[in-house]
Amino acid sequence: MDTFKKILLFILGVVLVLAFFSMFFYVILFLAICVLIYTLYRLFKDNIQTFKKNKNTKTKKKVGPVIIEAKESDYREK
Repeated sequence: MDTFKKILLFILGVVLVLAFFSMFFYVILFLAICVLIYTLYRLFKDNIQTFKKNKNTKTKKKVGPVIIEAKESDYREK
């Protein structure tokens, strides 16, 4: 009977340890997903805000590269 109790306690301990680690794994997974979503939000927050600003203002959309006109004084050697 004594060995039977030891075996039951061992099985119960193994089950509890496995349950704890699986719960711990899911908590870590949840936190990692939250951190990933937050970092993606931080990365794309500026793009989303500028997109909303551009959507609200009536400005011409630039197509292609932006052409910067150079003054003649830029080319003169000093």
